[in-house]
Amino acid sequence: MSEYGFLVSLGVALGAAVIHRLAPRAGLSRNQGMDLVFWSVIGGIVGARLLYVALDWNLFYSLCFDPNSVLPEGLSCQQGSGCLPGQVCDGMWCRNVGDCFAFAKFWQGGWVFLGGVIGGIPAGILYLRLKRIAWINGIGLLAIGLPLGHVFGRIGCYFRGCCYGKHGAGWAHGVSMHAVQLYEAVGNVAIFLFVVWRFLQLTQRDEDRGAPRVMSVVLGWYLILYGALRFVTELFRGDAIRGFFFEWHQEWLARLLGVDPDAPLVLSTSQGVSLVMILLGLWLWRRAKTMATNSPVVKQIDSTNPGP
Repeated sequence: MSEYGFLVSLGVALGAAVIHRLAPRAGLSRNQGMDLVFWSVIGGIVGARLLYVALDWNLFYSLCFDPNSVLPEGLSCQQGSGCLPGQVCDGMWCRNVGDCFAFAKFWQGGWVFLGGVIGGIPAGILYLRLKRIAWINGIGLLAIGLPLGHVFGRIGCYFRGCCYGKHGAGWAHGVSMHAVQLYEAVGNVAIFLFVVWRFLQLTQRDEDRGAPRVMSVVLGWYLILYGALRFVTELFRGDAIRGFFFEWHQEWLARLLGVDPDAPLVLSTSQGVSLVMILLGLWLWRRAKTMATNSPVVKQIDSTNPGP
């Protein structure tokens, strides 16, 4: 197993361990928490791969119908190894043959985290509906373990060299490139610690454990914090796979951030999704406030303390 695969697996395992530990406070059994993780991971893998393919569909189209336009020639190989996807080892040299099924080969890499979230959440909600569990409780629980798993995923990206940063200077990694993977990993550590602390604080009382209003607050915090983190780290991302809704350049800001002034700063596809996440988080906060106002406990307190 590669360093990337090991770190991703470790992140999933640690995130699952946190969910297993905290599931009863969210109104789920520990077994239900593990089942939720399993189905969400399956849906996340599918979603992460589909979004990756969608963002770079020209590559996969060319791999099938015109492999010579995207695959190099003259690569040497030995005993079937050393060739790229879409190539076969013919004697001592790699020969381009194309691959019409490359889009489905998720084990070759090519995952997009936000695609994983988009695929994992519906899969998790489907499981929760089948088990008659409030969706907000299960998805809120996932949001507690997710940032911890994401930490190790981004460290894996750093070692693999994917999701790399823009060329820059100053406090950039080395002398020419920002270690944006590590920036996001550190940010996810902070998000994980904050979300766990907030969850434990909100579920100190037995009557608050498993309360949808509490889980709305927890999920809202995660969406807002990660949305903000991802929007900022996108300013330092150098890979173009994500695409842009539109390109906005600002030379003085780029120089202040220590990135190539010719590279666009906003609005990447991921930044657009990040803004949607922030809005959803704010909506959940408002939802939690409404649920708290309508809570029988709150009404009872109001009735016994009518005020002036």
